Amino acid sequence: MNDAYSMGKLHPASRAETRTLQKVRRNNRILEKFYDASYIDIRDGKKRKGAELCSGRVARNRELDTENLRKYRGEKLSKGRRSIRYTRYRLRPGDIVLYQGNKYTVKGCQHYGQYVALDGVAKAPRTDAVKLYSCCGGYKVI
Repeated sequence: MNDAYSMGKLHPASRAETRTLQKVRRNNRILEKFYDASYIDIRDGKKRKGAELCSGRVARNRELDTENLRKYRGEKLSKGRRSIRYTRYRLRPGDIVLYQGNKYTVKGCQHYGQYVALDGVAKAPRTDAVKLYSCCGGYKVI
């Protein structure tokens, strides 16, 4: 995005806005989610996930090129857990829905899909109170 911008004296007066896109699966059938354990990083005292403070090894037959960061793990703040959903919900995170005449982005479903958490709404409304405006499948703007 910066290649053709600095070509000689022909600088444009204004640049186009840069948008970052993220690929989203169209039909995500994975029903299990994994939440990693969190630790205190003893270098700076910040809260970090276990994957950030790992050894870097992903297979036994590979040579390690990175530093082992497990030695910087301090106190364990939360235990890792698995969350298994029973069904695939109609609304997915990233979908845009209409609620009371306004557009909102879905953060997730609650209470076995009966309620939907919306970005910018304090109390989660019932799923039947919202109407799907657009799905998040394909690419979404970050």
